[in-house]
Amino acid sequence: MKDLNFYHYFLLPLTSIHFSKIIEIPFTFKDNQLIGNFKVKRLDHKVGEGIWSWISNPKTISKEKDNLNKQNMTNNDILRRIRYTFDFSDFQMIALFKLANYEVEQAEVCDWLKKDNDPLFTEMTDKELAIFLNGLIIEKRGKREGPVPEPEDPLSNNMILRKMKIALDMKTDDILDLFALIDKKISKHELSAFFRHPDNKSYEPCMDQYLRNFFTALQKKYKDLNPKNISK
Repeated sequence: MKDLNFYHYFLLPLTSIHFSKIIEIPFTFKDNQLIGNFKVKRLDHKVGEGIWSWISNPKTISKEKDNLNKQNMTNNDILRRIRYTFDFSDFQMIALFKLANYEVEQAEVCDWLKKDNDPLFTEMTDKELAIFLNGLIIEKRGKREGPVPEPEDPLSNNMILRKMKIALDMKTDDILDLFALIDKKISKHELSAFFRHPDNKSYEPCMDQYLRNFFTALQKKYKDLNPKNISK
């Protein structure tokens, strides 16, 4: 989930150019300008010409960058959503890290959960989130024989979605039903593409909007529609 933000002020000749290490490219068009933030991962895709154009106004770029950053899912966002959805206490959060053989202090957890504009806010790294999700899998599914899996770094949206799928023992239809709870449509073909190996030609990156919708639907199922919470 590490972002490398590229805001270039020149025209890129894209005819016959192949990107080999980029998959997630959220961007916006405005007045024939392409403005976006690029996540370095993987894509084997030929980009046609005439897609990008000159970006000539730094103020426009700065404004659009701020708007995009507000929309992006961060590791801290994901941690907050999981905590809220399953009503984990600080000590339960610490226990999940411990299941994955990682020691954290309560203060660290609290700083990860703070609002982004809080002076004590600490950005959660990909490795730390991967460890937490590995602990969640162990908590929900039980510990497997052998060593605990090494945490991924970098950690992609596809990996996060896969870990949540494993932790909650979800099948494809379960996830489709989850999206239906919030009236968001996604096809089986789209969903299966998220879980393919990055080298597979049918692989597709899981964009932030899909991950956000997944966690929103998860919250509705486990928190908002939970009979215990409804009766409160």
